[in-house]
Amino acid sequence: MRTVSASLFASVDGVLENPGGWQFDQFDDGLGELMMTELPKSDTVILGRQMYDEWSAYWPSAEDDFKDYINPIKKYVASTSLSAPLEWKNSELIEGDLVEFVRELKQQEGAKSTWPAASRWFANSCWPGCSPRSR
Repeated sequence: MRTVSASLFASVDGVLENPGGWQFDQFDDGLGELMMTELPKSDTVILGRQMYDEWSAYWPSAEDDFKDYINPIKKYVASTSLSAPLEWKNSELIEGDLVEFVRELKQQEGAKSTWPAASRWFANSCWPGCSPRSR
C-alpha cells in the first residue's frame, strides 16, 4: 500500500497559494537538497491543472536537474477543463472524483505518491481538519 504525501510551501501564517510570490527569497541550497533527496522516493506525482499547464510548458525542455525527475515520472492530473490524452510524457488525466482517485491510488502497490500542492483545492478539501495520515 502506498502513501500520498503533499509537498507544501506554506508561510508561517498559513498561506499556501502562490508560493512564487513569497518563497523564493527563502529557498536556499539546503531546501533544494532536501527536495532532491525526498522527491526520488516517489514513483508518481499528482498535479492540478494550473501546475500541469505551467510545468508541462517549462520542464520538457528545461536545463535544470529537476527535469531528470519530473519528465519521466508518472503524472496524474486533476482537471475538469483539460481533456485526454495529455501531451506531456507520462501524464494521465484523472477521471471522476479526485478524493476517490487518491483513496484508490493509496490501495495500489508502489512507492510514495507526491502531490506538489500549492493549490486552493488541496488547501480547502484535504488539509483542514485532517490528520496527516487520514487521506
